Parts: sequence; structure tokens; C-alpha cells
Amino acid sequence: MSEWKKKPLGDICVIKTGNKDVNQGSEGGKYPFFTCAQKIYKIDNYVFDGEAILIAGNGFFNVKYYNGKFDAYQRTYVLMSFTEFGKYVFRYIQFKLDDITSDNRGSTIRYIRIGDLSNYKIPLPPTIEEQRKIVEQLEQLLGKINSANERLNKIPALLKRFRQSVLSAACSGRLTDDWREGKELVEWENKRIGDVFNTQLGKMLSKKAFEPDLTMLPYLRNANVQWGKIDVNDVLEMGFSEREIKKFTLELGDLIMCEGGDIGRCAIWKNQLENCLYQKALHRIRPKDNKEVTTKWLFYYFNLISLDGRLYEGISETTIKHLPQDRLVEILIPLPPLPEQEEIVRRVDMLFGLADKVEARYNAVKTALSRAERAVYAKVFRGEM
Repeated sequence: MSEWKKKPLGDICVIKTGNKDVNQGSEGGKYPFFTCAQKIYKIDNYVFDGEAILIAGNGFFNVKYYNGKFDAYQRTYVLMSFTEFGKYVFRYIQFKLDDITSDNRGSTIRYIRIGDLSNYKIPLPPTIEEQRKIVEQLEQLLGKINSANERLNKIPALLKRFRQSVLSAACSGRLTDDWREGKELVEWENKRIGDVFNTQLGKMLSKKAFEPDLTMLPYLRNANVQWGKIDVNDVLEMGFSEREIKKFTLELGDLIMCEGGDIGRCAIWKNQLENCLYQKALHRIRPKDNKEVTTKWLFYYFNLISLDGRLYEGISETTIKHLPQDRLVEILIPLPPLPEQEEIVRRVDMLFGLADKVEARYNAVKTALSRAERAVYAKVFRGEM
């Protein structure tokens, strides 16, 4: 490493910018048109020809390598005419882009000044041949990491299909075919949600909700409710009257569902907070008779019809998608006898638990691969490989 020297980028290449507006691209163009976006567009004519590194000058910074005829947007930096091995320079910039852009200016739109690039020093092995070998070794290792990532990236879709197939089997009765053997057969019924559940929208958030004679209490809003989980780390407060406290207080086992946005997104309340209520953007769904239906059964049914799209049929989209109460109560749900509901929930919980373990392992490996990629870059550019 002692023989390596650091040189400013401005000493080892020419740094220019394009001169085109973004709207000068052409969908049927012949040549690549580089803008600040990650996507590469097309244009009818070219200005640049040769080996180049393209760096987005504002917005979400990114860097690309290209060799050939192309054109560029006026806020895209074009690095050309390298005195060192161009791909080595590209790979180093790719590795250090966060560092290069750490002093980016702009309160609303981040941008890089040309001096940020031209003055940035990069370590250089003494010969072009050494630089070439480093790039070959780096790309070989990155290729293995990318190949592993490509295989891993198939897992989320497989898990989604697995969960959907489990829910489909659960809600059709196939999951408990063996459980019903030898038992007295009780037919499933189709019932309206309003027949077996009480539904209630929460309190409207307004200036009146903060009048001094009201009791300030925590309440859930749309953002707190995720699929299968309620986040109480960011719960706000507003005022409630005694009548509203009785009307909108959550009870153990209530199903809380988003009325708008990602409609149908729901989770079961598990008394994460004492005396917690909820806003009008949410439905509270509570069984009329716990001996007839379990909330968890409905939760899984909503998971299914959200995944297969049935939940969104006929949804109002005048301004934002939403599921009004009068439509919610009319949704038909298949209703097995309570013992079978409980067995279905037990089996789905078990199968989803296995899927969750696979997903956790997937996330851990993805994180490990990301760290490995950074470690490979670091070792290579320290001259340790």
C-alpha cells in the first residue's frame, strides 16, 4: 500500500456536465440518455462518445459506468478521458459515493458541486495493470455476492405465495380436512360481517377534540396499525368525553382495521396500552358472541382477500381508497363452527410461524451479504487482496 498514491479526481479525468433538459429524451431514441434518475432513458442524438462515469448531481445520488455514444442531463456529471484505469475509478467512486456526497448542499434538493468531485482524492495502485487486476478480482467477488442475492431475492415472493396458499386452504376448509374425519359434519355458513360482529369507526380528529373539559387519552391512528402488529411507540393523545370513552375504548381481542389508505390492513388489539382509544380512520370490529366466532379467524380471512384482491372489488376511489362501514358490514365471510375455527387458527399460526423463521433468516443473510460486499470493497481498496 506504501506505493499507492492519492490523486484528486480532477487530475485523472475530465469532469463535465450534460446540457440537456430532462424532457429532451425520446422513448424510441437510439442512444442512452443519463439523468439523475437510476433509470437510463433514450435520446435521438449523442454528444459524448467513449468510456465514461456518470454521477447524478442532485436528488438521489447514484453512479453508472458506460462506454459508447450517449448524452446526459445538465445536472449529471460526466467523467471521461481517464489517465488511470476507468473501471477502477468507477468502482472506487461506487464504493465511496456516500463519502463523496456527505457534504451535499441544498435544503430541499440535495446537490453536488463540481469541486466536491474534482477535489476528492482516490488511492491509486502504481500501474494500470494492477488497477485492472484489482477490478477483475473485485468484480469476480461481487459477481458471487450478486448471484447469491439473486437467489435470495426469490424468497419473498415464495413466502408470499406460501402464506396465500395456507390462507386459501384455511378459508376453504382444505386445511382441516383430516381434522373433520370421524366428527359429526357441520356445514360452514356464509354470513355478513354485520351479522356476527359489531363494527364502529373511531372519533373524528378536530379542534373540538382538544377542548379543556375533555380527558386527554392515547388513541390509535392509521399509521399505528400494520398487518398483524400494532405499533404503540408513536401514539398521540386527544380529548374524549365520558360518553366517548365508553364508546371508543379498545378491548382485548378487538380487530382494528384501516378504513382508508392500505384498506383492510388490520391487527388484533392485545392491551398494549391502558385506556387506549382510536381515531375515525380505523374500524373496530368486535364479535357479538365469542361462542360463535373468533377475531383471529376474521383477521386471517382479511389477509386472504387482501392478497387475492377480493377486498378491493367495488372500493370507492373518489379521492382516496376507503372501506366505509356500510360496505364493511355487508362483506360475506365463510364461518366454520367455532371448534374448527380454533383449529384452523392454530394450524395457520404454526405454518406462519415457520414462514416467519424463514423470513427472519432471509433478512439476516441479506444483511450479512451487504456487509460482505462493503468488506470486499474495503479490503480491495486498502490493497489487502
